[in-house]
Amino acid sequence: MTMTAHLGDAKRFANAKRVGSFAGLVPSTSDSGQSQGRHGHVTKHGPSQLRAMLCEAAQHARRKSHPLHGYFGRIKAKSGYKTAVVAVAHRMLRILWAMMKDETDFDVEKLTTRKETKARWEALSAPVPA
Repeated sequence: MTMTAHLGDAKRFANAKRVGSFAGLVPSTSDSGQSQGRHGHVTKHGPSQLRAMLCEAAQHARRKSHPLHGYFGRIKAKSGYKTAVVAVAHRMLRILWAMMKDETDFDVEKLTTRKETKARWEALSAPVPA
């Protein structure tokens, strides 16, 4: 309900990156002419209720039964609990946006692991026998 209220028509966003930016769940970037860009805290642009709802839902990813538990665990080990919660919230936002845009139901089978993604890319880049 919150997603529908804040996003409206999901098709107005060109891609998932635009939705993340709208919701303020992307890192801010500080750079100038002399220095390389540095990523900081999330921008917090956009509706705070949407971010709060997503972050609250993302905290359930720490449970082993949650479909995004593996993703949460990898981020938490590398960057800490709070960063993992925001990363899972961002991923959930992208998933929900795709579901709204395509008018489909959630499918756990569509969530891929790193090994599956790597295997898919290797299969695509393998030389084609003549």
